[in-house]
Amino acid sequence: MTKLIIMLSIGFTFSCQQPMSFGQNNNNANASVELEDEADDEDMSDNDNDYMDKDLFKIKDKESIHNEYDFSNQQSLKIYNISGSIHITSHDGNKAIVDIEKTIYAKSQEVLANAKNKFKLGADQTDGLVLYIAQPYDTRPKSEGGSHQWSSDESHYWVHLDYTIKVPRNSSIVASTVNDGDIEIRNINGEITVNNVNGNIALHQVQKTNHVATINGDINVEYNTAETMDCRYSTINGTITIEAPENISAEMQFKSMNGEFFTDFENFEQLSNVNKALAKSHGTQTYKLEKLDGIKIGNGATKMKFETLNGDIFIKKSK
Repeated sequence: MTKLIIMLSIGFTFSCQQPMSFGQNNNNANASVELEDEADDEDMSDNDNDYMDKDLFKIKDKESIHNEYDFSNQQSLKIYNISGSIHITSHDGNKAIVDIEKTIYAKSQEVLANAKNKFKLGADQTDGLVLYIAQPYDTRPKSEGGSHQWSSDESHYWVHLDYTIKVPRNSSIVASTVNDGDIEIRNINGEITVNNVNGNIALHQVQKTNHVATINGDINVEYNTAETMDCRYSTINGTITIEAPENISAEMQFKSMNGEFFTDFENFEQLSNVNKALAKSHGTQTYKLEKLDGIKIGNGATKMKFETLNGDIFIKKSK
């Protein structure tokens, strides 16, 4: 198998969207609450930065939430999380089935009671289904009415939400989280936009991606069709791996500071005037190019952009 190895040492102009910020009360939750650890007598630090470290919170309160939403007239799901993972897959029904594992980490029983009173989830079906945190801050983007306003009270507790969601296969998806969670989407044919900050992104058997970005994490995408759409992938500390059918037609552009580009697609056209040097590495024939702007596979119908700072980029044929 021929492998292309491209050293990327061009000027770096990385751009990454800021994490989306995200609410309305959802009063349909079914909850079963389990209180785990009791607080000890030690005084917790009052440093507001401590809210990011869940190990400093001595009380953990768990709740399982289940909701189902009519999706017969809906075409899109938007979910705006802050701490926790998001797992989305398709099913054959006409509902959005949402399961949430909610954990509140608090510094005292009094703080826990305050957190449970203040913290509210939101669900809006005005334009598709939008899931978000409603109180004590609205985690939707400002363009959708949200405004993330953090108060000092929230520095004494932290809420972690792990989502498992099923939607119809042709739904479009917008999903974002910030801390302590990965985003995984499977078997979705609609358009996908994903943002993470401290976590990985994995898209399995998808058709259309728009913008997929994380900061500290890997991006892995498996296309189930060669008919894709224009898209952009970016990460700072992580690798980007794309698997696509052999007959994909795409123009691919690359930017990186400390990364390399690898592909096992053999028939490609270079988009920049650079020397193509044949070399052998560990018995494998390879092509090495420097300062590459991009390549074209097929007629280049799809435009795909890849950006990394400290990570490699892999373009692979589907197995």
